[in-house]
Amino acid sequence: MDASFAIRYAACAALAATGALGVRREPAGFVHWLPLASAVLVAGAAPVGGAALPAWIAGASGVVWAIGVPGACLGLVALVADVVLALVRRRWRPQHFLDVAILVATAVSWACAQRLGWMPPLTPWDAGVAAAASAAPIARPAVALAWALLGLQALTGVSIWLFLGFTWGYAWLAHRRARSARYGAIVVLGAAVRNGRPVPLLQRRIDRAAQLWRSTGTDTLVIPTGRESQDDQTEADAIRDGLMREGVPARSIACERRATSTRENLLFSQEIMGQRGVCGRVAVVTNDFHALRTRLLARSLGMDVDVVPCPTPSPLYATVREYYANLMRHPWTLPLAGALLWAVLMYG
Repeated sequence: MDASFAIRYAACAALAATGALGVRREPAGFVHWLPLASAVLVAGAAPVGGAALPAWIAGASGVVWAIGVPGACLGLVALVADVVLALVRRRWRPQHFLDVAILVATAVSWACAQRLGWMPPLTPWDAGVAAAASAAPIARPAVALAWALLGLQALTGVSIWLFLGFTWGYAWLAHRRARSARYGAIVVLGAAVRNGRPVPLLQRRIDRAAQLWRSTGTDTLVIPTGRESQDDQTEADAIRDGLMREGVPARSIACERRATSTRENLLFSQEIMGQRGVCGRVAVVTNDFHALRTRLLARSLGMDVDVVPCPTPSPLYATVREYYANLMRHPWTLPLAGALLWAVLMYG
């Protein structure tokens, strides 16, 4: 066997083993399936100089591309919408710089792909640029980088479909799961408040928590969030007021105002429940698109929970945005896959 193919197959074996171990440990964690998809793309990545690959490897790689491209386009639409909404609402956050970086890298890789004839021009302007630059040679590292970026987009697309499947599959099961007759506590996760009122997404959590409180008779409701709205009211205060309007007594509500993320929500909830001597299973109320990540985070903290989901306004947009939040639990997965693809193209 040629040394370059030996290097490639060794990389594929390492990726496949890593993915198999991750899936065995946490099957619902979509990120653990990415090394398996990466192994297929690495196997099917023809070196820049060209090489004959077995037909089944080329076919498997083609399947990954066919699945991944529509998913990547869906993710790009969500990123553009996220950036536009941030500009319109004038609420620019660090995450939006990452959105812009991904969009720029995508534009560069598409321009290179058109220049190399791998994909047709998308606009007349693209065709003109490609024609003007057709005489300029492209260095081997740049060609490898363009292919790796495109492969990375295919992997992102595959992972988006995996995430959508796992998220909505888990939400479907959670909606139909039998509830405990009595929980030790109900934890209500926060969301945005605008002009002193919960956004529709948060209002549904409040309504679901109140309904669950009435049906189970749970004594303690924990509201663990310290984020402030535009009018300086914390999300915890807005949730507390909403629950009290639904008839929940103030003595049953425990507010925690330090948490700024889902993980901190759950972590600080544990502290409050420990102080109150709460025992037994805990119900965590959130929206269905957020249920899977909540479950995985609770499991990592050793919490015995039922995630109780409620419907989501604009579910597709919310879910694709949630995909990027889940991906940040394993931030190096996709960059490492892209680096490996580039290395295989250059030296494998």
